[in-house]
This record gives sequence, structure tokens and C-alpha cells, in this order.
Amino acid sequence: MIHHDLIIVGGGASGLVAAITAKDFGLDVAIVEGTDRIGKKILTTGNGRCNISNRTISFPFLSYHSENTGFFSNVLSNFD
Repeated sequence: MIHHDLIIVGGGASGLVAAITAKDFGLDVAIVEGTDRIGKKILTTGNGRCNISNRTISFPFLSYHSENTGFFSNVLSNFD
């Protein structure tokens, strides 16, 4: 039987980031993906340029999806 510390279901952008983060913490990770290869849908983002993030996000956009104006600012500052 193969043992993994963490099994991630889905090899999209979030699954890949989760796997990388888990590996950074020393976990043995497996990704289970339903399509023929992981990260496939990422290729369709950014007009084919695979833009996952944008470092030039300015303040008005940090609260775009939330009434909590500090939430995204806090998340993005801790992400990098």
C-alpha cells in the first residue's frame, strides 16, 4: 500500500498551489486529477499566457469581492 501524508483531489491552479505549499512543509503529496494532465485548464487563462496572479493589483481591487476591505489585502500580503 502506498502512503501519502496528503492527497489533493484536483490538479488545477488551487490544487497545484496546495501541493507546492504542502511539499514546502515536508509532506508527501499525491494529486488525483480527472483529466489527462494536471494544470490543463491553466493554459486557457490570460489569453493563453497562464497568468495565475497579478502583482500590480491596486487598492480599489483588493476589496472587489468582499465588503471586508482588509481581507484581500491581508491575504495577498501574506501570500508573497
